[in-house]
Amino acid sequence: MSLRAIATQASSVLVVALALHQSVAFAGFVDGVQAEQRKDYVSARREYLVAAQDGNAKAQNNLGRLYRQGLGGPVDLGQALYWFTQAASLGQVNAQTSLADMFEKGDGVTVDYLKAAYWYQRAANAGFFIAQLSLGELFENGRGVPQDPVRALAWYRIAARAHVNPANQYFVDEGKRATAAAEALGARLSDARRRIADDLADRWMPGSNLADIAPANVAAEDDSAGRAVRERLAQERLANREAAEKEHEQKVVACKAYMFTKPNPGVGMYGAAAASAGNAALCDLDPEAPFKLPPPANPVPVPVVVVGHE
Repeated sequence: MSLRAIATQASSVLVVALALHQSVAFAGFVDGVQAEQRKDYVSARREYLVAAQDGNAKAQNNLGRLYRQGLGGPVDLGQALYWFTQAASLGQVNAQTSLADMFEKGDGVTVDYLKAAYWYQRAANAGFFIAQLSLGELFENGRGVPQDPVRALAWYRIAARAHVNPANQYFVDEGKRATAAAEALGARLSDARRRIADDLADRWMPGSNLADIAPANVAAEDDSAGRAVRERLAQERLANREAAEKEHEQKVVACKAYMFTKPNPGVGMYGAAAASAGNAALCDLDPEAPFKLPPPANPVPVPVVVVGHE
């Protein structure tokens, strides 16, 4: 058999193995959902754990929720934070929102509005209306972000337009709360500021950030406050981009200096494992690194019984 044939065969085996691995993880997630529907939360935890350990983001989110609510076992906020973080890092918007909520409320962790704003922003940009509502509240009150009623109103408007599942009463209630928040804040702003907020909301699209949308000159008679808002948003965009570029540049330089003067420390399960935490931080170029939590000392604190899938 030629080398090319051997390589082709090996590649095919790898693809099949990967597909089987993903199907098992998905099966664990489905079994967990079905167990939850039966209110068998003990089995739900077990099934979600199997899928979560295999990298299924939805299972990770659901497992975190069960740990946070104490369903199927005792409340464990450390495990909830851990699994929400895993799922949030994979882009799961429910987990991002739950993680932000825990940071905002200090639920199992020190209150940190900056981290709350970061994760709400990720989920809001992706289009999750509950995160958009929560982010608007942070902007309205200046928690973790500069106080900005115009941007708050824009996020309220966007959240209020979401089409929610009428069978989910929590979603229905949050949609009503977004509408009420938009009406209340809009009534307190000038016409010029309301027009700017409406313009931002109208031009926002899933996957975009309001900070990247330059407010249009919506009316010639805009007052000075309206012009000031547009100018400040433009300055923020420029300053944020310049600061991010400068910080990344500094980290790259520091990392190169370290790597060329120290032996290669290798790579551990959770990222670069340098000789010390300080050196590891130098070489961690992950932009989300400051917002992630270290894994708990024991990610699986109780014995796990894995049952077969029929």
